[in-house]
Amino acid sequence: MFKKTLIFSRYIVIISILMIILPPSGYAGSGDNFYFINYIGHSMYLTLNDQEYVIQGTDAMPDGGILTLDLPLGEYRYTVHIPGVPIGNGGEFTLDGSNRFIKGARIEKTAPKTENGILIEKPKDYVYLFEADPFATPTEPLPIVDTWQPNLPTMGQASLVWVNYWGNDELTLDLNGQVYNVPPQTDTIPGRLQLDLSPGLYRYSVSIPKGATNGEIELGNGQIIGLNIAIQRDPIEYDVGDDFEPLPPATVQVITEDLTAQSYLTAEILPALDGAPSFLPVTGELFSTDETITIAKGLTVVNFTAETLLYDY
Repeated sequence: MFKKTLIFSRYIVIISILMIILPPSGYAGSGDNFYFINYIGHSMYLTLNDQEYVIQGTDAMPDGGILTLDLPLGEYRYTVHIPGVPIGNGGEFTLDGSNRFIKGARIEKTAPKTENGILIEKPKDYVYLFEADPFATPTEPLPIVDTWQPNLPTMGQASLVWVNYWGNDELTLDLNGQVYNVPPQTDTIPGRLQLDLSPGLYRYSVSIPKGATNGEIELGNGQIIGLNIAIQRDPIEYDVGDDFEPLPPATVQVITEDLTAQSYLTAEILPALDGAPSFLPVTGELFSTDETITIAKGLTVVNFTAETLLYDY
């Protein structure tokens, strides 16, 4: 009996020593007041009042490694660094019983340093600290759907739709000497500007800071032409002592797309099948669905073009 009691007592002593040596860590516990989340792909080294901790990164934990501690009240100083990242970070904080310390970390780049247009220091990686929420429940972002459809041009007119896929800058458009602005892309939805114009030949130039292109487009009566603008900026590698341009040159491309059929199908022909008079897409002549079209139940295919339509069902 004495031997069993002695073994049990030694077990309790060992557990107590381990609890003192190894501070509590892991995901959020009821008494924790210190949370540090590593969103970087490498392990991070945290020094807290001269005590060092290792926080695993996203290479080991897809959602980021997290260190949680239940610290005594008082003042603390900390530093964080990652091997291979030139600049670490750190700071001070105080726990007074009514607050918690919560930080996240990721890698950012410093701005290049220039003097009189000459590069004197290249951008460097550094550890960036920000406010994080370890209690947030991950949510699946709602898909962003582009529901835009071109409008029909007015009778006897044509239409140009400028589509800006560049998310940073609005486009400056010069169309036969008239200047317009096309808004930038928002999220994944491009900015658009639709213009109703008289049929004919138009010359244009499209520009953003450090990039431009020009061309011409022929518009026919009733046509809706989309001009998709794609922008690419290729980063330039600079060495210390080089002349430095903060904004790299841009390549501007214009890709033409005929939107006529899309516009008439979605905005005009289908509502006209209920009986309201409308216009033929090419000639602009009136037609009335009351006199010429009878819609039966099932599948109906209506050909509004001047050529024979081959349909395989």
